[in-house]
Amino acid sequence: MLDLSKDMTHADAINHLRATFPLHLTHDVEPSAPFGALRSIFAGIDYVAALYSGWKGGWIVKSANTIGFLKTFFPVATGVDAYSQFADHIYDMFRNGSVHLYLPKNLQNQNPICSTPFLTWCVVTGEHRTGMSEFRGLNFIATHLMPVPIEDTTVLPLSPHALLEDLLKTCDLFAKHLEDEQEKDEHPLLDRLRQTADGITRPAGTGLVW
Repeated sequence: MLDLSKDMTHADAINHLRATFPLHLTHDVEPSAPFGALRSIFAGIDYVAALYSGWKGGWIVKSANTIGFLKTFFPVATGVDAYSQFADHIYDMFRNGSVHLYLPKNLQNQNPICSTPFLTWCVVTGEHRTGMSEFRGLNFIATHLMPVPIEDTTVLPLSPHALLEDLLKTCDLFAKHLEDEQEKDEHPLLDRLRQTADGITRPAGTGLVW
């Protein structure tokens, strides 16, 4: 994104989070293609989590930063406590599955305290947080991040529309924190964002030949 820079001011960063990035992200998300939408949204979550966390070399996107952002920042921004409870599940099942394996992953527990032996997924399509879904011939109401036990399997629904809405709420809260910081004449959060912007915009070293 052309406005990303290691020299961003508070005003630049706030505009990036409230205008530039949301415009790019929503342009990439097609409601009629939910799995493609998930891949774009999770790339966006990785990106915003990296801006929030800062960068001091190495990988810019780190799983611990993204999971931590889902677990702590999303619930505050959205009021949806399920992000805290299911951050690891969202990352492993939906993010890693969709990005690396084309579809979300199914999981089998290795912990006897789990409520069912298996965890699977469903995607709530359209511009809704709740919709009808089906598993093993049983129709049920699926609501974003509200698990449904069916026999030996728990189904974890996820709505791309809800996830996108909630990511944009985190961007707005991130921008609000920057505004508060600017009013206090402080800049640690801006410094972290600048670190990540520097890592993203600088040429990456490579052994490739051309």
